[in-house]
Amino acid sequence: MSQEMKSKKWPDQFERISKSAGAATGLLHSLAKKLVASAETEDEILEPEMREEVSKILRNLDQGLANIEKTNSELRDYFCSLPVRKLLTGLPLTREEFYLLAAAGAITIPSESGEGPYKEFMYYLYEDNEQCGYINLTDTPLEQWVDVEAKGWEANPSITLGVMPEDVDTSYLGDDQRAFLKKYRPKLYARFKAE
Repeated sequence: MSQEMKSKKWPDQFERISKSAGAATGLLHSLAKKLVASAETEDEILEPEMREEVSKILRNLDQGLANIEKTNSELRDYFCSLPVRKLLTGLPLTREEFYLLAAAGAITIPSESGEGPYKEFMYYLYEDNEQCGYINLTDTPLEQWVDVEAKGWEANPSITLGVMPEDVDTSYLGDDQRAFLKKYRPKLYARFKAE
């Protein structure tokens, strides 16, 4: 593994693959143009009988590079974009998606009960008739947040993601979820709407 690869987060490697494949495609197209140009002059690089064979090889290389780009894009979506979209829209993450986001540094949830990070993370997933999402673990109660409309974004550039604790109605929590949050996050639980 190269030093450059070690110093970057793994999701960044998808961009690196894309740039490398793009550069290779550019070189391939440049070579093809030179071969075509040489065929139109007296400085022809290839013998006439080799032109068709080389042309076929160049087309196959071009298709192979296009397939690399397509596969890279699909993998980036599957391993990076999809888990982030699910997290931001409050959809349940699979265990795999949770650990992908954790490996990318996008989420951190301390293991407090011994049930494991994924199971504990899922206790923060909340849904009622009006909203769904992961409970925001901010320590700042909602009423203490700066009024953005009155003071502008410069006063508080923070973006709130997930469901604010003050918007959580405990009657929508599952029994295990309620028990976990009461026991391991009592300060957070105290900010929820009473049953």
